[in-house]
Amino acid sequence: MLSRLNRIRAEHWFAAGNGLAALAIGLAAFGLRAARTPWIEVPAALTMALLAASAVALARRAPWAPRLARVAGGALLAVGLAAVAVLGLGLAFRRGVGGPGAGPGLLLIAGALLALVPYAVIYPAALLLWLGAQDRPR
Repeated sequence: MLSRLNRIRAEHWFAAGNGLAALAIGLAAFGLRAARTPWIEVPAALTMALLAASAVALARRAPWAPRLARVAGGALLAVGLAAVAVLGLGLAFRRGVGGPGAGPGLLLIAGALLALVPYAVIYPAALLLWLGAQDRPR
């Protein structure tokens, strides 16, 4: 079993990661929210499309896959950093206005931040670092 996992190339791991990130964005932006707003739906749809296209390109080892993956990783990182900033500011505002006993809202925002950071900040940074390492001559 482990020998099969060792034979899987990094492109396939990042292709699977891009597909899972696109799925997570789709669930968060379209599946779990009742309110609809273009400020969330348009960037989410564009990022999902980029991630899905780069996942297919990376899995098929297309010659243009690194360029598309770099654009998708940059978009995911930008959207992720913006979401972390908005949630962090919301957490600070809620804490400042509501005080320490403001109810479960603080825990929900903190939980959302903890769930968001690995998928929307750490993963795209790792993808971009890997793509940068691929461009260096050996």
